[in-house]
Amino acid sequence: AGAKLMLSQQDKRVHALQILKENTDAKACVVSDEEAISKDFLVEAGYALSKRRADLDAADSHVTIARRDREKHDSELVDANAAVATKLSELNTIISKMT
Repeated sequence: AGAKLMLSQQDKRVHALQILKENTDAKACVVSDEEAISKDFLVEAGYALSKRRADLDAADSHVTIARRDREKHDSELVDANAAVATKLSELNTIISKMT
């Protein structure tokens, strides 16, 4: 009976260790899954950030182009105003000669 009791205690320990190992393996699987999900999330977030950065760079490029266009138009307006002033001056000269 004693040997059977000892064996029974040994079987219980083995069984308990088996359950502990299974639980540990299950936890490792969960952690592994969580790590995989975290890595996937980080990869997706990285792609999203890269796309957002590209969008911002494109928008910045458009702003730069628009700024250059505005500066060009401003310069053209200055030139046009100078041409109008020159023509007005010429007209004033002609008018003053007529009177």
